[in-house]
Amino acid sequence: MLGEKIGKQLRIVPQLVFHIDDTVEYAANIDKILSGLDIPPAKSEEEENEEE
Repeated sequence: MLGEKIGKQLRIVPQLVFHIDDTVEYAANIDKILSGLDIPPAKSEEEENEEE
């Protein structure tokens, strides 16, 4: 259909390849992994100075 529409304007009609966009699923998976991590809270400057 594309060739019929633009065939007279282009010498070669490009071959188009479409892929499913899985960006949303990928981002959701990253969020799930990050939310499952057990990250202790960062130490305040006072706590770091006490250790020295």
